[in-house]
Amino acid sequence: MEYFATSISAGCLIVFAVLLFIVLRGRRALLPALQNGGTSRRGDLPAVSVFIPVSSASPQVEEALRTILHQDYPRYEIIFITERNDGPDAAEIQKLLKEQRSGKVSCRHVVSGPAVTCSQKNHNLLAGVAAASPASAIFAFCDSTHPARPDWLRHLVAGLSKTDSCVATGYHLARPGDRRLATIGRSLTILMMHFAQTIPFVTQPWGGNMAIGRKLFYELDVPEIWSTSVVDDVTLAARLQKSGRAVRFVPEAFLATPLADETYERWISWLSRQFLYIKYIFPLGWIGTGVVLLVSLLCLAGAWIVIASAAAGGLPVKFAVVPMLFLLIIGVPFLLMRPFVSAKTVWPVWLVICLITFGVVVWSHFRTLFIGKISWAGRSYRVAVGGKVRGITLED
Repeated sequence: MEYFATSISAGCLIVFAVLLFIVLRGRRALLPALQNGGTSRRGDLPAVSVFIPVSSASPQVEEALRTILHQDYPRYEIIFITERNDGPDAAEIQKLLKEQRSGKVSCRHVVSGPAVTCSQKNHNLLAGVAAASPASAIFAFCDSTHPARPDWLRHLVAGLSKTDSCVATGYHLARPGDRRLATIGRSLTILMMHFAQTIPFVTQPWGGNMAIGRKLFYELDVPEIWSTSVVDDVTLAARLQKSGRAVRFVPEAFLATPLADETYERWISWLSRQFLYIKYIFPLGWIGTGVVLLVSLLCLAGAWIVIASAAAGGLPVKFAVVPMLFLLIIGVPFLLMRPFVSAKTVWPVWLVICLITFGVVVWSHFRTLFIGKISWAGRSYRVAVGGKVRGITLED
């Protein structure tokens, strides 16, 4: 029992140190970006094509698309892509195009048709890339549901000016629109993923907010990879890793995501899908993530067991000191995250939400052991190792 107590104590110290490191690093990167936006590249800026796949129509989508139309970037075009030309998403785009006819930004609408060999998003992106202006030196990709600050594109492109990077990526922050536990929990999950992006060996391109040089895009054979794969960003990350290329995280190029009326089902489904991408494309990373979550769970449970055993006289009290300290201070990193998500939530409730969020993360990863397909936006994809699509089924 003493060996068990010693192991738990060591594990508690490691878990706390790693968590605190991630949170402090994330805060240091994100706070300046939130407060003043930093400085962005000026002077002669390359022409950019911005690709936005759209699959729904709503006030949130309209707001997000309008923010991309009003960037303070001198030369860029926007290519909206939809699967069909007769849906509400296409109607929303046509409305924006009519308003933008006299604007400074060139906008086009591309209809991709249904995907057959890859995910619908990949298919949409490739259709957009094929329609890009020959003058564009940079390709930028963003989702249709995340409003951007006016300097978003300028900061993102500035990330490509560094010689040690070939892809620049930002991420997003969720803005909870209510106090539902699932809404705040998912927002916290997104924040943790955002903080993790600030660690260089963890940084990966995020398809909702990334830029790449046009020349490099084709040198890496990205169109060929995307044409048969289930996801855009994770397969690009695998290709970058294979070619020894770097990814630069740009904190200032963050997007905001309004989030409301979230449910546990949608939260778990979204998070499980993120783990499934890693399972098929970075299997060792998926296993490693599982090990980290399992160790964290064991430390949390083990700390209580050691304390209970010491209280019952089964262990010398000295073995319970570290576990007790761990339980007392493990909430500190989470309290440091509260201002980014829900500052109005009182701290006892916030800590309960954090504990539930941890449980959702563990469960979402665990359930991917038994899931053999990836469901996304009305389609179910059978996927082989490497992320290659083997079959597509429309869901009801």
